[in-house]
Amino acid sequence: AWEAAATADQPVVAETYIAGNEYRVLVIRGEVAAALMRPYPSVTGDGQRSIGQLIEIINGHPRRGPEEAGFPLQPIVINDSSRRYLARRGLTYDSVPAEGEEVQVHVLPGMGVGGQRRIDVTRRMHPDNRAMAVRAVGLVGLDVAGIDLRMPDITRSWREVGGGICEVNPLPNLKIHYGLETDLDVAGILLDRCYLPAERGPMRHVLLVSDDDLSRHLGAVAAA
Repeated sequence: AWEAAATADQPVVAETYIAGNEYRVLVIRGEVAAALMRPYPSVTGDGQRSIGQLIEIINGHPRRGPEEAGFPLQPIVINDSSRRYLARRGLTYDSVPAEGEEVQVHVLPGMGVGGQRRIDVTRRMHPDNRAMAVRAVGLVGLDVAGIDLRMPDITRSWREVGGGICEVNPLPNLKIHYGLETDLDVAGILLDRCYLPAERGPMRHVLLVSDDDLSRHLGAVAAA
């Protein structure tokens, strides 16, 4: 990565790798509204099949397929990044894990690389971790933000198990908090906290229709 950046004459940022699970914590107006975990793609050994064969079985499940085709789960991704990750652990796709042994097969978490569905952990989040997330959002001066948090276990204090913040997103994706085993309505929480009853009222809508570039008309409407 350093050589590629030097060749392209770009600045380089080096970050310490933070081990553990990856969580997204949504903070709205000084309170944690929701938190979820993005599971890593993994296989469970049977003592007979290789990692590659176990991945083939998982990817052949009828619920897995391209997201754009409407499948609820995506196939586990096999690429150079995942091969390097396994190699660092002394493994290849031909390695045969022991029966019951769970093997993480990709360095990245999330459904996009073949992880299981996101897991809601809002009510299991340790109070210290809640306070840390709220403080981080306050320090950067945001009312609403999504924190990408990495730590071994969000149910235990970061003071005990360690962890770190990867980034604070000023425009968090609310959609990822839906479709989970939870009754949280994060969009409703956002509206209730950001728009108090006394501040609510009708919202003006403007419809613009034009045969030419709308930017000039939009500028006029914005100015008015």
